[in-house]
Amino acid sequence: MTTEESLVLPPGPPPPRYHNKNWKLISQGAEARVWLIPSFFSVSSTTTTTISSSSHTEAAICKERFPKSYRHPALDLTITKSRTKSEARCLVRCRRAGVHCPAVLSVDNNAGGQQLQTESDGENKVRESSCLFLEYIRGCTVREYIESRSSTLGKDDDDDDDD
Repeated sequence: MTTEESLVLPPGPPPPRYHNKNWKLISQGAEARVWLIPSFFSVSSTTTTTISSSSHTEAAICKERFPKSYRHPALDLTITKSRTKSEARCLVRCRRAGVHCPAVLSVDNNAGGQQLQTESDGENKVRESSCLFLEYIRGCTVREYIESRSSTLGKDDDDDDDD
């Protein structure tokens, strides 16, 4: 896949307003899109005993919940904000309990918009996306892990049948 091909967005709502060409779409489902942000923030460290300083950029994940055109706008806004906030709370609670999960970096419930026509007055209104920014953890996804384990388990079961 060329760089130009990777920048083509799938059909659907526009990305968040602060999206730029460096963001990489990792996956998209019915509820949300997951973006990899290669340089979300930069961390600098300077030591007092030496004159040297170093910095590195930290990657992050943006989970964007976009508006659903089939829902009433007020209901959609309430559901989207509630689910984003609940997910952030759950991740914070898990982390406090010692579960290894991504840290919540930021929550933005007004991350961008999609032009949709309302039924009541016929005017175009902007409906907002909600974004959850998470620490990027290198590794495989849960789905990839389960699929790799199930294929390994299937081979082990086949070997047992031969005995």
